[in-house]
Amino acid sequence: MKKLIALLLSIAITLSGCASTPANPVPVAQVGDDTKTCDAITNEMQQMITAQDKAAADRDRQIGTNAALGVTGIFLIVPWFFMDLGGTATVEQKAAQARFQRLQQMAIDKKCPNTPVMKIDEANEVKKTNFANLDDVNAVPYLKDSGRRAYREFLAANTQSRAFAISENGNYGWQWGNTNTKEKALERCNSFSSVPCKLYAVDNDVVWIAPQKTAQNPTSQSSLTPTAPSSNKDNLPNPAKRLEELNELFKRGLITQKEYDTKKAEILKSL
Repeated sequence: MKKLIALLLSIAITLSGCASTPANPVPVAQVGDDTKTCDAITNEMQQMITAQDKAAADRDRQIGTNAALGVTGIFLIVPWFFMDLGGTATVEQKAAQARFQRLQQMAIDKKCPNTPVMKIDEANEVKKTNFANLDDVNAVPYLKDSGRRAYREFLAANTQSRAFAISENGNYGWQWGNTNTKEKALERCNSFSSVPCKLYAVDNDVVWIAPQKTAQNPTSQSSLTPTAPSSNKDNLPNPAKRLEELNELFKRGLITQKEYDTKKAEILKSL
């Protein structure tokens, strides 16, 4: 019996490893954020994606370790020593996601092109906000007429699993009826947009958080010569490239014929 207990303890130690490693979350706001270039923002966004993926893998591995400890019966002998109840990986994962979202807003403010997209972890649900009622079509920011028609179609989708994403330059994407609605909605939106897309509505809730306006220095503002704002057209990718990406999405079955025709007409009209 003693040999069996010793063997089980040895297995538990091997499985648990450094289960209780203290969390080391990345700070959401950091010194120098206001002076970061688009290249620096993009590079750090990619680092946060890597950190989020690593933390998610660590979390899944710890879940497997805890399950293995339970199967072997070790938790009956020394339950709190081996089991990781601190959620270290989850803390670091959420911190990486929060930092990514801050960098994403910084990229939007600076109009940085071609920024990376972080896949949303389904285990960390987005939260309902009080921005607007779900069925208030006119409250959705940035959208043009075609986007508002698409949002009405989103509302009409008779399903509990759906998501709608928007971007600052008026692009949008939505998905319903599968387990990856949030990722697919963001993927569709980002495929057309030169600035990062964010989720506006998920399932039956509005989850949009209005970006905070950065206060400008009154002194420096008065010394500047007013210039005409650049049009959305100047921020869009090459039309030929947009048509090529649109055709690829249609071939892969990611958009419907109606969505394809609508987007194609918008691209051709912008020429």
